[in-house]
Order: sequence, then C-alpha cells, then structure tokens
Amino acid sequence: MKQYYHTLEGMPVGWSLDMVVPSGKQVAPETALQGNAGLTAIVGNHTVSLGAFYKAMDGLIYYKYAQSLFSGALANWEDDVDFGKGTAYGAEFLYEYLGKDFYLRTAYTLSRTMRHDFAQTNNGQPFHARFDRTHVLNATAQWKGINATFILQSGNWENGAAETYPVKLPGKDWNAKYFSSVNNYRMPTVIRLDLGYQFAFRTGKVSHKVNLGICNVTNHFNPFMLFFDTEKEAWEEIAILPIMTNFSWRIEF
Repeated sequence: MKQYYHTLEGMPVGWSLDMVVPSGKQVAPETALQGNAGLTAIVGNHTVSLGAFYKAMDGLIYYKYAQSLFSGALANWEDDVDFGKGTAYGAEFLYEYLGKDFYLRTAYTLSRTMRHDFAQTNNGQPFHARFDRTHVLNATAQWKGINATFILQSGNWENGAAETYPVKLPGKDWNAKYFSSVNNYRMPTVIRLDLGYQFAFRTGKVSHKVNLGICNVTNHFNPFMLFFDTEKEAWEEIAILPIMTNFSWRIEF
C-alpha cells in the first residue's frame, strides 16, 4: 500500500486525536507491506478464529516539537518532522457462540507496534508507538434482555519517565529533569464493565421499548493522559469516564 497522507505523530496528547497532513516536496508518501494468515472453524453454534499479522511501514513522520503543536509554528510543520520506519505484528483470537437466547463474543489481540530508524528522535533508538497496546480483550454477552460488555487493554504510552541531572549555580545546587526517551511510560491498564437491560411491551396500539444501562460499573480509574503540573511539580493523570447511568424510553405509534 502507498498512501499520500500521514497521521502526524508526536502530539502531546494521550487520546485519539489524528492530525492528517499531506505528502509533498519535503515529505514523501508512506508505504506499507502487510500480510495476514488465519484459520476459522465452525462447529454447530460455535465459531473460532485464529490469525496472525505483520506490517512493515516506511516513510513515517514524527513531529519533533510537540510543545508547539497548537501554535503558529505548526504552519511550517514540514520543516520540523523526522522520518523513519515502523513495524507491527501480533496474533488475534475470536470466539463466538450464537444460541437461541444466549449470545457470547470474545476477541483478544496480542500485538506490538514500534517505531525505529528516526535519526533525530530518541537518539535514533526504537520507541513504542503511542497507541501500542500489548493486550486488548473485549467480551460481550447477552441473555434475553440482559447484556454485559467487558474491556481490558494495556494502557497507551506517554512521555513520562524522566531522569535527573545535577545543576550547579552560584550558591545553589539542584536537580533538573529531562526526558530520557520517547514514550517511555506506560499508562495503567484499562478495565471497564458495562451492564444493560432492555425490554419491550405494548399498550393498545402503542409499543414501548425501555433501555437501562450502567457504564463503567466498577468505577475503575482509567487515565488516558499524563502531564507534568509545574505548580505542584508532580505528574498528574487525567480520566474523564467515571461510572455513569443511562435510561431511554421509546414509544412507537
């Protein structure tokens, strides 16, 4: 595959925010070679699938000055990118059961995504892609009107693990911090459980559909971004998805 647009990596955020930029005179198109192999077996109501994949990428770009991403400096982004390669590989497993009143679907992915050969980034050493997640597990079950969804996945990578070095000033000695490498801190594991219940009934010529749900039942703290608070001089984590309930009642005439 050869594509003439890029996702600008190196952004100072931890959520999925894609900034798409075009190739041009200074930025060559990105090329990728990917292979997939798998097996699928169906026995009665059971379906099992197992596969593996490998992807080699060239012509990836990385923005070197993330701190100025949202400023006027971005207008000349082509002058401030580094070029390199990437690899991604892993295995995928899927199990699905479809019965009369019960449905179950479980998917698991074991993978690794790396960046390498960026001459001006991380001293030329390989580093994790920000979205690299070793383990991703999703499970969904439904019995009549009751449904449940469970999600477990490795946290994303952030520029967080800093090292210190001594600084000597007249009359004062102190330690300064610097980032020793790129994406060198993995955020905590994401764990989430959602529950729901759906039922319907009729009153005369009117049908009613009611849905009750609870998102993140365990109220697990799922941080997605890490930043350094200069006033507190400490690392802070951000999470915006606590336990939440939802209710809907739909009436059809």
